[in-house]
Amino acid sequence: MSNLISKGELSVDDYYALLEEGMRYELIWGRLYAMAAPSVQHQDILRGLLVAIDRYLSESGKNCKVYPAPFDVNLNPTENDTMVQPDISVICDPKKTENGACCLGAPDLVVEITSKSNTSRDYIDKADAYVRAGVREYWIVDPVYSRIIVYSDIRDGIANGIAIYGLRDKVKSFLYEDMEIDFSKIV
Repeated sequence: MSNLISKGELSVDDYYALLEEGMRYELIWGRLYAMAAPSVQHQDILRGLLVAIDRYLSESGKNCKVYPAPFDVNLNPTENDTMVQPDISVICDPKKTENGACCLGAPDLVVEITSKSNTSRDYIDKADAYVRAGVREYWIVDPVYSRIIVYSDIRDGIANGIAIYGLRDKVKSFLYEDMEIDFSKIV
């Protein structure tokens, strides 16, 4: 199987077969990436963001659900070559999760919290995969460089808006114009 991994020829079926071995992976365009356990700081940020986003969705009456990792997202079901586990996925179309196992297609909002082991994957590979798949807004929370990057207004494979915040700023969503998250209360 290592030859297939290097050539990027794996499918979602291969991904599920490998999960039975007890490891966590992501599959991006047929290439497999092992995932390390997240740090305490990563989990603290994840918990705080999850609560803030869920509270916003509930209070604003949005018919969307928020899912934390590990949660499989098949970004390209027709090609069946990309299965990721975003740190946070917001999904507003219930048809995308009606299979009961994963999200089929692009979530509306994705948040990734970088770790030393996956920084380039979040900034390059996953960013490209999310934009191409039609994720409407993508946040990269980077504790190492104390910044949050928000890619928004994603259409036709291009992010038409980008905002950069400090790790203690109030971060505003473009997708949900009245959602603002105060990171000084999370970090």
